[in-house]
Amino acid sequence: MPACADDHPHALSRQAARFALVGCVSIAADAAVMALLLHHGMSANWAKGCSFVAGMCCGFAGNKLWTFGSRERSWSEPARFLLLYSATLMVNVGLNAAVLTWLSREGLLHPRQVAATSFLCATGASTILNFLGTRYLVFSRARIPRNQPSG
Repeated sequence: MPACADDHPHALSRQAARFALVGCVSIAADAAVMALLLHHGMSANWAKGCSFVAGMCCGFAGNKLWTFGSRERSWSEPARFLLLYSATLMVNVGLNAAVLTWLSREGLLHPRQVAATSFLCATGASTILNFLGTRYLVFSRARIPRNQPSG
């Protein structure tokens, strides 16, 4: 029997689907904010920085409230979220560079295919790490053990 109510395979699948949907909404928020800022004359680099933060805030709120149902009110969750996403950003960039170098050296793919493959590997790895990290590290207190009363 699972130790926590949300350790059941159906709960894990539901959380993964919600995490993916929140991610899509966050990407849309990122793109919308960037387009709006560019339309109003902000430089591309500043617009991208601001839009990334907007998407990240959207992801934090959506995953906190909907995906994992956390009711905690403290600075520790946002701090853990920032630490996790900073770490997975490094994994993303490092893995992208490693796969890009390896595939380019092998010469088996067209350069566009190399870039796309590197991007997909890095994005897939960081997405999995972000899901596991948000579930088990950032919002871990939202997981209620079955044998303990909630409240």
